[in-house]
Amino acid sequence: SYHSIRAENSYTTDVQWEKIPAHFFLDHLNYDHILTGMIDGQIFYGVDRDDPGTLEGKGNFAIHNGQFSADFLYGILGGDDGGGLANLLNKLDFDILSSDVTLEKDTVLNEKLRLSSEGMKLDGKGSYVHDGDLDYTIKVALSPEMAESIPSLAQSLNIKGFKLAQRDIELGFNIVGPT
Repeated sequence: SYHSIRAENSYTTDVQWEKIPAHFFLDHLNYDHILTGMIDGQIFYGVDRDDPGTLEGKGNFAIHNGQFSADFLYGILGGDDGGGLANLLNKLDFDILSSDVTLEKDTVLNEKLRLSSEGMKLDGKGSYVHDGDLDYTIKVALSPEMAESIPSLAQSLNIKGFKLAQRDIELGFNIVGPT
C-alpha cells in the first residue's frame, strides 16, 4: 500500500514480498549486484520528501539460497594480499541472510542480523548512519574445516583440538568507523 499527502509532500508505504530476485532490490537501492538469491520480507516506512532526515520505518527480510560475488568480497577484504584469499573465496554461497531493520531518520538499525552458510554462522547487531559512522557487534562461528582453509587462522589456532572436540571456532568483532 502507498499513501501520499500532497499538502505535506510526504508518504507512507507498507510492502510485503515473497521470492523476489535480489537484483530488483539492489537496482532500487542503486547498489551493485553484490549478491544473488530470492528475498522474502516486509517493511513499513514513511518520509517527508522535502526532508529525507524524516525517514521512519520498520521491517525484516531474508535472502535464501544466495551467493555473494567474488568481486564484492575482494573489495571488502582489500584484495588478495598473498593471504590465500584467491584459494578461499571465489564466492560465498549462503543458506540464509536475514535481518530485522529499523529506519530512524538517517540511521539504519539492524537489531538481528544473521548469515548462515556451510561451515560458517554469523550473528550480529548494530547500526550505521548514511554517509556517517557504523557500529556493529559481530559473532562468527567457523567449522574447524573452514578455519583450516584460512592460513592466518590455521597458523594461529589449534584446529586439531577443535576437530577432536567437535566444536566450532567462535570469534567476536566490534566494527566501528566511517561507512
